Amino acid sequence: LLGDVSATFHGRDVFARIGAYLSEGMPLEEVGEATEDHVHLDFGTAEAGNDSISGQVIYIDDFGNIITNIQASDVFKKFRFEERIRIFGNSMPLLETYGSAEIGELLVLIGSHGFLEIAVNRGSAAKKLKIGCEDEIKIEKS
Repeated sequence: LLGDVSATFHGRDVFARIGAYLSEGMPLEEVGEATEDHVHLDFGTAEAGNDSISGQVIYIDDFGNIITNIQASDVFKKFRFEERIRIFGNSMPLLETYGSAEIGELLVLIGSHGFLEIAVNRGSAAKKLKIGCEDEIKIEKS
């Protein structure tokens, strides 16, 4: 039914194919079994202060981008694009894309998952800042 499925591109290899089958009229029951034992992921809750937001690092991706549990909606209540933010003692801009920063520059953005992410354009923010999963984080105006 699915053919080759990679370990990393389920959107393409699983979900897109299943969507195509469903759009062609395949009954949902033929797609697969219902899942009753899903796991809810708890990323914790970020805390908003007067001029800051505190949260936690929840993931470091393969590129060294630092993904936090701070949601975009919380970020935009206090900060705007192009504004500088201080994180781990470093001032960096809140940008819309990685490419908006100079090569090697630290930046903050909202990742595709909707959470605040700290990155280095063409580099590893985790290595540069020596940050790991579950580290506490506080962002504030620079």
